[in-house]
Amino acid sequence: MPVKDIVYLETDERRVKVTLKDEIIYYSGKLTDLLSELPDFHFVRCHRSFAVNISKIHSVFRNKDMAVNGVDTLIPISRTYLKDVKNAILRQLSEEAISVE
Repeated sequence: MPVKDIVYLETDERRVKVTLKDEIIYYSGKLTDLLSELPDFHFVRCHRSFAVNISKIHSVFRNKDMAVNGVDTLIPISRTYLKDVKNAILRQLSEEAISVE
């Protein structure tokens, strides 16, 4: 599956739920292990149970939740990962600004 198709990752008991735009698949293992196999510049950990595809982030609400393109679910942001999320969004915005000339 192409990385660009992944919307977010969520720990689901002893496996990881990989949410795509039109499909959900499961990975047997830990979220940390799956993230180590994916390009880190595409994903940001936002909660101990969630990681999102940075390019899919639509909006952030009160530094507590985020909306992502392709799903109706709000993804939580924990205080532990808030700085990482903000930095990832800024990096994504700067990359988009540089590529649009």
